[in-house]
Amino acid sequence: MAYEGEQWVVPMLGGHGGKNLGTTFQKIVRRAGVEEWPKPFQNCRSSRQTELEQQFPTYVVCAWLGNTPTVARKHYLTVTDNHFDDAAGKTGDANTRYDSRRLAKEKTSRS
Repeated sequence: MAYEGEQWVVPMLGGHGGKNLGTTFQKIVRRAGVEEWPKPFQNCRSSRQTELEQQFPTYVVCAWLGNTPTVARKHYLTVTDNHFDDAAGKTGDANTRYDSRRLAKEKTSRS
């Protein structure tokens, strides 16, 4: 959602594609001293799709994120360590909500 008074979520794009956000993002990550990870936009999208699907039906999440259930299953949905822990009874709560930092870390370790 764009800030109040802004038309665009990412104002530097001004509604035009073709800007290399990946390079800009890498520079920001390096300056922040944060460890880089592969495919940051894909991994963020995958983590968020997986998180949202813990609470909302697939068709709702896909409508929000602008993809289809087929695309979500093929490219974004991820089985997490928490899923295995819940199934094995290690967390004591099969309805555990999943932490985005943990999802990103899990996704990075597999990439």
